[in-house]
Amino acid sequence: MHFCRLANTLPDLRSDARGFSAIEFAILGPVFFALLFLAFEVGLLYTRMVLLDDTLTKTSKLI
Repeated sequence: MHFCRLANTLPDLRSDARGFSAIEFAILGPVFFALLFLAFEVGLLYTRMVLLDDTLTKTSKLI
């Protein structure tokens, strides 16, 4: 009896697409946020590198 009920619900589950966007976000969301965080960190690193280079240039001119 349970098998017949399960067999009748399987076609309904295959045509139901309500959870696909949640699953897609669960898979791709962390990758997207990791890339976003990486871009932010690279920007900060580049800014610090430019500021350090500029400071060293100004200091060497004073010496």
